[in-house]
Amino acid sequence: MAAGPAESPGKGSRCKTDGYRQRLLVCETACPISGPWLPVRFIYGMPRDELYKTYGRAKVFVMSSEIEAIPLVSSEATMAGVPPVLSDAGGNPEIVLDGETGFIVPLDDYDLQADRIVTCLTDREVSERLVARGREFIGQFTTDRMMSRLEDIYLDVIRKGKR
Repeated sequence: MAAGPAESPGKGSRCKTDGYRQRLLVCETACPISGPWLPVRFIYGMPRDELYKTYGRAKVFVMSSEIEAIPLVSSEATMAGVPPVLSDAGGNPEIVLDGETGFIVPLDDYDLQADRIVTCLTDREVSERLVARGREFIGQFTTDRMMSRLEDIYLDVIRKGKR
């Protein structure tokens, strides 16, 4: 994504292009939920080789979307070693198995979401288990495995057609 002039995401926010030949847009703001003392950085257009290093600095990945298809970003976070806490919107429950590979919470259950975030931040054993199981689960979606499964489906259709 080419970064150009951007509107500020909120009062007191700063947006600027940052290195990477003006392809990276960094917006810094205070999180409106937590108040002005928790800085949040929104980074757009990061080169892939920097992506996992950046994810790896996080302790928990939170995505409380109201509408979602099947987001790649939560799988990227998991593969980088960060446990996900996602809303139950759209395809999120398809890629994160609640309590096994991350946490799925109802969109309007703020107390449960906060509890799951705190669990990931304070219980290293739980976080490591979620990430390990998440990597295993996501690993089944490699190109080789999907092509093999597709081949099996085609062969099954051919066999049934010969009857």
